[in-house]
Amino acid sequence: MQESSATNQVLERSFCQKLSHFVVTKETVSADRLIQSFGIILRDSNPTLSVPNRLINMSLGPLEQLRLLSVANIKVLFQVAPFAAPKCYRKQFHRNILEYLLRTIFSEEATQEQKIEASRCLAEYYSQMPSQDVVMVNEDLVSFYTRCQEGDCLILYLELIAYYCSHTKNSFEYDSQSYLRNILLLSNDKDPVMLAKVIESLNSVCNGLPKEA
Repeated sequence: MQESSATNQVLERSFCQKLSHFVVTKETVSADRLIQSFGIILRDSNPTLSVPNRLINMSLGPLEQLRLLSVANIKVLFQVAPFAAPKCYRKQFHRNILEYLLRTIFSEEATQEQKIEASRCLAEYYSQMPSQDVVMVNEDLVSFYTRCQEGDCLILYLELIAYYCSHTKNSFEYDSQSYLRNILLLSNDKDPVMLAKVIESLNSVCNGLPKEA
């Protein structure tokens, strides 16, 4: 118990608190360096210490609080995606990560920065899912598109699809027509930011397809 408490204190002080400070004070370079360094430590950490699960607990907090994720929380969860994503459809503890990200994305209280970071983080989790989970991932993406339509925030769908299609190692050829159709429906938007994201998303989908497709 003492070792567990000591590990939590080290993680909290040496990483979580520092990262939160850098994010709040907009010290982007320092935040990125800290994240990169910790990513290496995380990959080489002793499995018995359960460092990824400890960081998840610190980021989510008590489930009954139903709180939104801060940008720092989201960046921490992004780092543990390679460890947690393969378990998200199998263990409720890890499924909670997706639920918290979705809650933040669609909350009226979250800032646009929180929503965008959470969308990218969610896409990272989907891109790290094993191949046997592709059907469930696509079901989630269909639901995500519908919620973005209803919430008038389709730019977040483009954010997610652009990242997912450029990072996943799984084939999405079967579902690509649906992605492309949803993207092209937004191609007449007059907002230059939206149009730039449309182009990025189209490129990501097309570049992720087999040559013969």
